[in-house]
Amino acid sequence: MQYLVKFEDENKLSDVLQVPDSIDSNQLKTLFNLNKGVSLYINGSMIVDTLQKTLKGDTDIESIKIIKVVAKSGSAPSAYCSSVISGHSGPVLTLVITKDGRTLVTAGADKTVRFWDMLTKTQIKIHRKHNHWIMALIELDDFIVAGGMDSNISVYSKTGDFIMSFSKQKKGITKLIKVDQNVFVSGARDGTVAIFDISDNIANCRNILQHKLPITDIKTNGKIIVSSSKDGAVKISDINLEYICHINESDTQVNCIEIVGDKIVTGDELGNVLVYESNKVKYRMKHKREVISVSGDENGMNFVTGSFDKTVKGWNAETGALLFTQYHVDFVYRVKYFNDLVISIGKDRIVKYYRPSENKRVCEFVTKDEIYDFDYSKGTVVAVSKDSNVYFYNN
Repeated sequence: MQYLVKFEDENKLSDVLQVPDSIDSNQLKTLFNLNKGVSLYINGSMIVDTLQKTLKGDTDIESIKIIKVVAKSGSAPSAYCSSVISGHSGPVLTLVITKDGRTLVTAGADKTVRFWDMLTKTQIKIHRKHNHWIMALIELDDFIVAGGMDSNISVYSKTGDFIMSFSKQKKGITKLIKVDQNVFVSGARDGTVAIFDISDNIANCRNILQHKLPITDIKTNGKIIVSSSKDGAVKISDINLEYICHINESDTQVNCIEIVGDKIVTGDELGNVLVYESNKVKYRMKHKREVISVSGDENGMNFVTGSFDKTVKGWNAETGALLFTQYHVDFVYRVKYFNDLVISIGKDRIVKYYRPSENKRVCEFVTKDEIYDFDYSKGTVVAVSKDSNVYFYNN
């Protein structure tokens, strides 16, 4: 079978060319003199193998197929574990690597926020401003913000100096996300979502949105804010947290959400993965157990889900097609999409790396205990664990 194709590269279209369905990704790149580092997409699906396999079921040979060229190359995987550092006196629950890659911030069950030098892997400053577990950390333009189960939010400078603490919500802070510059949103176990603006070292609460039960996740794309709750509610607000609508259709607990292009993806307690478009369900997918984590790629085409059924699944947001399945030997706690690199962690103590464009597992590392969180920056992955250690993986 032959297909008519055009290449779209930075909104420029090539001439029409007839190619066989057996042509693969590398041959297409050679044919159109493309860099080997680019990724190719057709009908929203990444071309990993041949056109025939990517377009399975599509027998329309008259219409011209548009092959989109995505120039951003995949993130580099780590190659070895460079350091295992102790420091916390209890499980480490959350972390963030600053955008400049110089500083690591960790927090956890020992109620401390710790600043580390990424180069020397040594602690710079330790803060004990909370009296319960610290569940969330984010980096703003000028600050680091931590949220604890004591319902307090603490704010630090980028150099690790304590600035202030405040509390506007109850029963514990579970989620923090950056909205813009020094504006952030927090989600709490009292069912509230609050938006704050830090100016002149003062945190101003702009608005509060109420859910019925504890908040499970919050996401933003800079235009809307989406929040989910244990009551199954998924609420859409504008960027100022003014309520627009809700899109849930059951009372099943929603564990995680993601904004993928113009779509919203949810994962729930029954293993359902729902893709919403224009606030209506477009696709329904399924895991065998609870879906705990979801992450979209930067192109807004694909996303991955992690589940207690011990699998990581890759999906196409445009078609709902299952792209790949990767297996852990125990619960998956978190999965993240970094360009063309998918990293997942879980109870099995394993950090797994998968390259979607090559359809293969790149590498994996084993830690001493289950892993609760990780972050990635410039080829380095830092993972934090139940064993109180901080693991550094470098390329």
